[in-house]
Amino acid sequence: MTNIEVLHKIGKVVHFEANQIVFMQNDMGDTMYLSLKGMFGVYINSFTDFPARVAGINPGVTFGEMSLIDGWPRSATIIAEEASAALRIDKSHFGEFLENCPDTAFGLLKNLAQRTTVTAEKVRSMGKLAPELPDWLLDPKQIDTKTDLGNMRFLSQRLRELNDLMSVEVKLDIEMRKDIGSVSLLPIGHRQLDLSASARDYSGYLSKKKYGCPYCDMQFEDCVPIFSRLQKQDEDLDGRVTFRDFDILLYTNMVCPNCNYCDTYQEFSGLPEYPSTSVNGNQFANSEGFSGYADVSHHSIDEAIVSHYLSLHCLKQVKGSDLRQAKAWQRLYWLYCDCGDIKEARASAERSIQCYAEYCKINDDKISTIDLITINMMLGEMSVAIGNIQQGRQYFVDNVQIGKILGGNELVQKSLKRAGALRGM
Repeated sequence: MTNIEVLHKIGKVVHFEANQIVFMQNDMGDTMYLSLKGMFGVYINSFTDFPARVAGINPGVTFGEMSLIDGWPRSATIIAEEASAALRIDKSHFGEFLENCPDTAFGLLKNLAQRTTVTAEKVRSMGKLAPELPDWLLDPKQIDTKTDLGNMRFLSQRLRELNDLMSVEVKLDIEMRKDIGSVSLLPIGHRQLDLSASARDYSGYLSKKKYGCPYCDMQFEDCVPIFSRLQKQDEDLDGRVTFRDFDILLYTNMVCPNCNYCDTYQEFSGLPEYPSTSVNGNQFANSEGFSGYADVSHHSIDEAIVSHYLSLHCLKQVKGSDLRQAKAWQRLYWLYCDCGDIKEARASAERSIQCYAEYCKINDDKISTIDLITINMMLGEMSVAIGNIQQGRQYFVDNVQIGKILGGNELVQKSLKRAGALRGM
């Protein structure tokens, strides 16, 4: 029996429409795929959580195998960018796949080896110390099924370690605390919010996705952006990315309709479960009366604002890192800028700057040079925007000093120009 015949016996052919999401980053997964037709796009979350396309998957290439091999969440989002088809292999058939298709299975090993090698080089280029890799990685040999599977697991673990090194976010231990009932999310004196749905229809840029709340186990459906349909329009120096005809800030957060737990769509299902924690309905209740969106395909800017305060409240409840809080405050700053609310924009920027600074202080030895320069660019632009010119200029000056080892790095050159333009202001 040929490899193709065996694959069709142990797998199932699944078809995807153009722009259909196969799975999302941080989803749990127990399946892998072999692309048969079309094109699949690979998207990862950038530093400021905006989606970035990093690769395309052509027919004959496998994807999703890492989660199947090691049981960890998905490391990227996969979207069918045109009408496509793939052979889906479940975890229960993975051993049979390895036994009956040794050549195809060895292809998985070589693919993991190549990705690990390339990623290790990227980590080293960022000035970080990459974990030691074995010599056989440069020229892997096919041995036997058991050894190949062991090597796959080893490479999968190393690849995830390298991907973590490329990210500035540190996963902290998370501890649940009981809520004390309804809390006020908005600052004192905040204007009244209109939580009715927006009249603007973004449904053409959204896809329905099923979510499971990690705290109360509620199963619900919400909309996520279809990354492959978004057309990038601009990227500000403070990290904000804008898309043509679509405001992604309105669709950043997911809210459980039962307990009101709120987090970004990238992180919502990615948190570990807490079997010892009992969560009742409205655990994360708030006095603003916000419990999910009025219409999943029509979000208003006021709904987005209150959802960000709800996400910050939840981050505090579960000891969310300073970095994640900094990003949430920065998104609030952008939203208030869009509203023309100068007072709250400034307050949000100040909180974001404070959280970023605290994060950098605590994780000084873990942040790569590039990541530190990126953070300083955002801090500099936010500081200038709220009138702290000299403080902002100092961030750009610091970048010039930090970036001397990088030579002609684009962000360093921009920092040099910004520091010069702000001199004497």
